[in-house]
Amino acid sequence: MSEHPALPVSIGAVGIVDVLRILLSNPAVWEKTAVIVNYDENGGFFDHVTPPTPPPGTPGEYVTVPDINAVPGSGGIRGPIGSGFRTPCIVISPYSRGPLMVHDTIDHTSTLKLISARFGVPVPNLSAWRNGVVGDMTSTFNFAVPPNPSKPNSSFGTDAFSLSGCVCAEYAGARNGSARAFPAGPVMSKGRFKVEPGTADCHRSD
Repeated sequence: MSEHPALPVSIGAVGIVDVLRILLSNPAVWEKTAVIVNYDENGGFFDHVTPPTPPPGTPGEYVTVPDINAVPGSGGIRGPIGSGFRTPCIVISPYSRGPLMVHDTIDHTSTLKLISARFGVPVPNLSAWRNGVVGDMTSTFNFAVPPNPSKPNSSFGTDAFSLSGCVCAEYAGARNGSARAFPAGPVMSKGRFKVEPGTADCHRSD
């Protein structure tokens, strides 16, 4: 499943909805499930927030290959391994605290830290720097209460959908393979979403 240009991002939306519908068809499975959607990159260098960068020479956080030019695809680049520009992350679960936007610093290793924090499984391959900088995603959940019986609404078909139980979400649409740019501020159009500024509360506008 790819949302890379020139593929429409709606492919990813349909994939997420399909996974949710399968999980929701079995309540016994859904009530103990967390769906975490990570993206591996964004669409450009437009982020105004400088990502956390480890000090030079931090063990486990810098490329230290002696002959970097011999590494295929490296482009001869040395330097820190992440963190990079911000990308979307969506958490959908009966235990999630949504709908809300979490502003913690997390990366792809945060999913491993969540498993470690929740189930006590050690994660030995994380550097001390990363352990101290990125969060464990526990702020997106509330395990002290019973699972929320309400379900994410995935009944709007494949063109648009609502994740009422999600913690953080981003929506972009494309039709017929043509990407659409959405302006800053509230977005409202027939059959789409209305996003209230300052919140992560997305709802149908029709």
